[in-house]
Amino acid sequence: MSSLLPLVRLVIFGIVSLFALIVMAMSAHILSLTHGVQGGSANFGGLGVAVGVLTLITLPPMIVIGRIRSGAMPTFIVVELGWIGFLWVLWLASAGTTASINGTGGNCASSNHLASTVCGEVNAIEAFGFLNWLMLMAYWLVLLVFSIRGLQSGNSNIWTTSVDEAHGSSNFAHDKSNVLHQPNYASQYPPMNATHHA
Repeated sequence: MSSLLPLVRLVIFGIVSLFALIVMAMSAHILSLTHGVQGGSANFGGLGVAVGVLTLITLPPMIVIGRIRSGAMPTFIVVELGWIGFLWVLWLASAGTTASINGTGGNCASSNHLASTVCGEVNAIEAFGFLNWLMLMAYWLVLLVFSIRGLQSGNSNIWTTSVDEAHGSSNFAHDKSNVLHQPNYASQYPPMNATHHA
């Protein structure tokens, strides 16, 4: 399974980045509609834009840097765990804030086209926020478990390696090629023959 982790990472980071772009655009649209409207502050929109921007300026570079440069600090597992953990908390906050103001329950039937559009965008922001939270949290948990298993297997450098570097060994296990082996000494006794001559 660990050999699939870099591919899973790439897919999740790609999907989360796409959803972040969608959330950022819809949140910005809602902010533009409520700007200047008295009592029309859309705090969830500001949070959606901020989390979307943070996601877009960090996840794609993490993928690119990991492919271009081996051993770069942004690709360390410990850095990735910290940042992904921070991002999934932000996505949960964004989705939760949006859900707290969304009183439609997903029903956007309205005769007013603008109200219907805003309602649909709020529902989409909420849905994509929760999806990003779930994907990032699941990846974070899997990476944490594999890293701890690698540490328990004797790989003390697991925290300062990248996911791409660590996936080659079984379940992030210690690389057995670096272990010193006991040298084979020749036996002091001659080998025993399988047949005895009488």
